[in-house]
Amino acid sequence: MDFEICYLEIFDEETKQWYYKSKSDNPEPINCWYNNLESFFDSFNLFFLFRDINNQGLSNAVDKYKGLPIDCSEQILKAHDFYFEEVKICHSASYLNLTDLLNFDYEKTFDITEIAEKDILLFRFEINKSKKQFIPHKEWLGEDFFIELQKTKQQFCNHSKCRLIYFLYEIDI
Repeated sequence: MDFEICYLEIFDEETKQWYYKSKSDNPEPINCWYNNLESFFDSFNLFFLFRDINNQGLSNAVDKYKGLPIDCSEQILKAHDFYFEEVKICHSASYLNLTDLLNFDYEKTFDITEIAEKDILLFRFEINKSKKQFIPHKEWLGEDFFIELQKTKQQFCNHSKCRLIYFLYEIDI
């Protein structure tokens, strides 16, 4: 199963550049050796959500990963090089606007048979014993996701452009 590391960037209208933003107001200093940038939504598996947002409006679409944006911040570029070239744990990168995440219809369902049982246990997700095949994203993500999403919205609502950049990796547990 794929997992993701999410980073957030904001666009500065004056400089016309994107800048990495940390999750907390008092982040740890960035260690250039390990590129320990603060990740957003790191307690949740957003793979199915990101896939559906990228495929929104397209029936039977194949997963689309846009790669790293060419205008990304230097910190994101360094993190990309670290995860893709140095430690080689990530296999795909993409991005989406924060508004896409905020405006998504979380009642949209996805097929839970795509989730391996070990991954369901990893995220402590309890599937109804009726063995529903499709569940809404809202149920998969849980209430804590929406609390974090609202905090993120409030923290960055005064920026005209804000995007999430994510790196996908696969682990076997």
